[in-house]
Amino acid sequence: MKTPEPTLSPELPAIHCEQVSFSHGEVPILTDVSFTIQKLDAVALVGPNGGGKSTLLKLILGLLTPQSGTIQVLGVTPQQARKKIGYMPQYLQYDPSFPVSVMDVVLMGRAGAIGLGRYSAEDQRIAMQAMTELAVDRLASRPFNTLSGGQRQRILIARALACEPEILLLDEPTANVDPGVELQFFEILKRLASRVTVLTVSHDLGFVSQMVSRVFCVNRQVNIHPTSELTGEIIREMYGGDVRMVRHDHCCSEQGHSHAELL
Repeated sequence: MKTPEPTLSPELPAIHCEQVSFSHGEVPILTDVSFTIQKLDAVALVGPNGGGKSTLLKLILGLLTPQSGTIQVLGVTPQQARKKIGYMPQYLQYDPSFPVSVMDVVLMGRAGAIGLGRYSAEDQRIAMQAMTELAVDRLASRPFNTLSGGQRQRILIARALACEPEILLLDEPTANVDPGVELQFFEILKRLASRVTVLTVSHDLGFVSQMVSRVFCVNRQVNIHPTSELTGEIIREMYGGDVRMVRHDHCCSEQGHSHAELL
């Protein structure tokens, strides 16, 4: 008998963590983490390498289970909500000699919807629609291994959208792309944030501060700051080291633009 799909509540938060802790052996990775992300929120996870950002993503995806505390996604467990979560990893591990097309990669996002069956015409339509939204539909028949870094990132976002998610988790969406491409990604993600909850992992505070309302600073614990309150002192506390402020936003003034960059 087929297991019935869980009922996802339209009224509960997108993500709710309550006193979550997780360790690898005796090494604590996250300690007493509590926060709530409402539907259609756009937030960013920042912090030093090894601070627990990837672990927190895996907990939200249901790939890890907290040692203590609880996580609810759309009112149910992360495992039950997984089909409504679109995930874009920082890197896609694949054999570059394997002849996989762009369409094949995007259709992977439909795997949860079809189970062990074949991709249908509807699956193909949804995948093409996701590629069209990311302006990469013309690449559908191209081998994935021939694409540029920026094109691959768009394809991975399209794959995440192909599952028709309510929550979109993006791990370093601007990694390995040219500075000129970042502005295009900003416009894409800003548009997506108008209809889905977006959680972005990024080291580029200048990029995420233009798109998100709050920054979740992850360094074993989670501290939350409105982007308007970010200061050099807070950023130094996030990363546990020296940073410098560099002006970098869309609204120019005589003083320039600003974001933080690690020294």
